[in-house]
Amino acid sequence: MLPAVLAVMLITGLALAGVATLVTARLDQSRVLQARIDQVQKSSDAVRYASNAVRNDNTIGRQGNTSTWVYDGTTVTCTGETGSGVPSGAGRTDRTVTCSAPMVTARYRYFDRSGAGNGTIVDQLSWAVAD
Repeated sequence: MLPAVLAVMLITGLALAGVATLVTARLDQSRVLQARIDQVQKSSDAVRYASNAVRNDNTIGRQGNTSTWVYDGTTVTCTGETGSGVPSGAGRTDRTVTCSAPMVTARYRYFDRSGAGNGTIVDQLSWAVAD
């Protein structure tokens, strides 16, 4: 009888140890996932901040122009693409800008009404999260 009780206790102990190991591994994965979510959120906030700065100043984001901001400890850089905000007729072309932070890259088009308005309309062309 005693060997059967010991066997049941051993099997129960092994099962509990296995469950405890699984729970610990899942908790570790949850912490890693939460850290990544936090990094993506900080980068996303920084890119949105920079996008608003570009929107409000039509001298930023012109062809060859690169501007950098730090928002909540995250650095974001926005660069005007070829043909962005260049003189055209009586005004300027709309600006197309790529903004990059450590975890997020976004591309925007700012409709500036030929240079008469600052980002009257903003069109988000792409949004990508780094692997």
